[in-house]
Amino acid sequence: MIYNMQQVTRIAGVRLDSILRAELRASRNEPGAKLTLTIHNSEQKKNGFKAMDEITWAAGYAETGLKDEFFGYVKEVTQGEHTTIIEARDPMWLCSQHRVKLQTSLSIKKKWDDFLGYLIPSGYGLSWDIKPSAIPVFTIRNVYQKTGTFVLWATKTARNLDLRWDNEVLVIQKAFDPTVLSGELPEFKFGYNIIEDKLSLKAGKKIQVQVRGEDQSYLEKSGSGSFGKYLEGVWPAKCEGCAVQVVEVDSLSSSDDAKDQAKTIWTEKNGWGFTGSFVALGHPSVKPSTAIQIRDPENAARTIKTYVDTVEKIYDFQEAKYRQEIFPSAFMEEPVA
Repeated sequence: MIYNMQQVTRIAGVRLDSILRAELRASRNEPGAKLTLTIHNSEQKKNGFKAMDEITWAAGYAETGLKDEFFGYVKEVTQGEHTTIIEARDPMWLCSQHRVKLQTSLSIKKKWDDFLGYLIPSGYGLSWDIKPSAIPVFTIRNVYQKTGTFVLWATKTARNLDLRWDNEVLVIQKAFDPTVLSGELPEFKFGYNIIEDKLSLKAGKKIQVQVRGEDQSYLEKSGSGSFGKYLEGVWPAKCEGCAVQVVEVDSLSSSDDAKDQAKTIWTEKNGWGFTGSFVALGHPSVKPSTAIQIRDPENAARTIKTYVDTVEKIYDFQEAKYRQEIFPSAFMEEPVA
């Protein structure tokens, strides 16, 4: 199995077919992906790359093709004796410089477009893709002069959502959304495309999560809720001998919403999953908040569909190495007993 590395970087419309090194980190627990490029000083002197230049990076192998890995903007350029380091951030960095004006609170009421219009700066061609499972929180309070990133992250936390940028598009989905299991999943197999194994199994805990919060469905004319009413939901529904973990959330829209919130929290905090990471080749390419298939011919308990928490990628031309370190988290199916 011999793969020939390929990459294409574009900065301010200038195509770079040759770079020295690229390091990318993206995580569902961090607001925004980070790309660090190392290029020859001659490229910097010729092109004069600067902060706020648009940048894209695609990488892969001649045998498998290029995959879009990063879209964002140059944050900082540092020129050394022989090489230049370019630090870039995805569009969440722009949102961190964009402040909410003339609003003390924002209401979604199932109108994500109106809500996000206050948080994502215009003029950059940015858009969003709201997955149907991303149930909205109805009101975010005290947002005046807060940054777009702050409000987006507060929404993610309040509603157990995942946010990621796929190029210019902000994808918003429910954490551990089962729809990510649709289609053919990227597959990683020990002894084949997994180079280093640093994974450990995390057993599920006998804990029942109880979510409580104010019913805010009264904010919709068609809603049947009433002001001040509290809703509850638990997961697992039946858990004999389990300790109960009570979680207060900012707002709920229905009893089913409360149950879904409880299931999401239980899956992340108390369910079966992995700790640690594994190192693999750069193909197949993965991103946080998606699912992958892991196969271990020697351990059926580690042959499982699992959710991706964090990905770190290194493309090193001088060492002829393209690797990704993948940190999986919760299982997306029941483990083999």
